[in-house]
Amino acid sequence: MVQLRRRWRILKWAGLVLCLLIVVAWAVSLRWDCGYAADRASHGDRFGVYIGASCLGLFNMPSQPQLPEGWIIWPAKPLVLARQLRWKPNYVKAGGLILLDVPLWMPFLLVTAPTTLLWWIDRHRVPPGRCQRCGYNLTGNVSGTCPECGKKIADHALLER
Repeated sequence: MVQLRRRWRILKWAGLVLCLLIVVAWAVSLRWDCGYAADRASHGDRFGVYIGASCLGLFNMPSQPQLPEGWIIWPAKPLVLARQLRWKPNYVKAGGLILLDVPLWMPFLLVTAPTTLLWWIDRHRVPPGRCQRCGYNLTGNVSGTCPECGKKIADHALLER
């Protein structure tokens, strides 16, 4: 039980950090487009990731000398509101270029929902040394039952104070 709570604690903080990174990526994408490109040794193709126009994208294309390897940042094109508020991912496959871009609100929602649930569960759990049914403080109770609700208390629950 302690290991499960420890894992939940790690997951809730990791989820919070990931949500913040997505918000920062969205804010950066309003001003700049940025991406990472690298050569795939086995095929000679170039693959990469980009953030721009409030989208997170992946691309795979035949090698082109004009695309530098590593991180690149360039000023954003004028924002088009329709592109920012898209409701589905965009998938393009043309002339050797494979492109998938996903609006940033989708991964944000996918990460935020379970993270919020983990924070809510952690906030509403009953601390040790209290009745798990009603929350009554069991300090000094040696009878083995909760005087408030009558629930049987295990001996190890009384010792976890």
